[in-house]
Amino acid sequence: MNYLEATAMYFQIKESLKEYIKANHLISGDKLPSEKELMEMYEASRITVRRALEELEHEGYITKSQGKGTFVANPRIQNQLSYLSSFTEDMQSRGYTTFAKVLNNKIIKAPKNIAQSLQLNANENVVLIERIRYANDKPIALESCYLSAELFGDLICEDFSTQSLNHMIETKYNIKFSYAEQFISTEIAKKKLMQIFSIEKPIAILAMRRISYDETNRPIQYTLSYYRGDIYEYEVVLPIRNNRH
Repeated sequence: MNYLEATAMYFQIKESLKEYIKANHLISGDKLPSEKELMEMYEASRITVRRALEELEHEGYITKSQGKGTFVANPRIQNQLSYLSSFTEDMQSRGYTTFAKVLNNKIIKAPKNIAQSLQLNANENVVLIERIRYANDKPIALESCYLSAELFGDLICEDFSTQSLNHMIETKYNIKFSYAEQFISTEIAKKKLMQIFSIEKPIAILAMRRISYDETNRPIQYTLSYYRGDIYEYEVVLPIRNNRH
């Protein structure tokens, strides 16, 4: 079998397994055939089958457990990039229960890039609120929020394990968020994130940086978030330009 044939075979197996999951009405936690059984089913080599499974795992369709087998994964949590919303709003709108584990809630000297983003002086302090965010008891995000300590210093007295930070900013400080700039990239999970997400091997992580502004165009909040790429994805709706040529 040449390279092109092997490539076509792994892709065919991958797509066939998607249909297998759908046709057999398999749900999260259901076990798939073993590698050996798949090799016999598709008359393919172990390398080809493993590549198909690796692609399915990367796309979030399956999950592997060492010594136990391959299982159908939880469906990905999808968020649409069409309006400004918080993690709590996103999850609750999809029927998930949410809470957070607060790792840090303290005042620190503003890192240079964050001071610039929040239009602060180089020697100013910020409030850092670092949390692991959960959806239905599963850790899916590590979130670090930075705000001006001069304006929001008393937030360090609050418990953000169940409270919405954005809601508190709007109600306690009478600040209305207007828009945000958001930047999304990908990276491979390192040791800290692997421990937080309870994963056995590195996976792709969505790294997001967001600067939220109020109605006067003043930057209020700088947020750095890391989401599990295997269970979280963004949907973007792209209208066609009217003046397209």
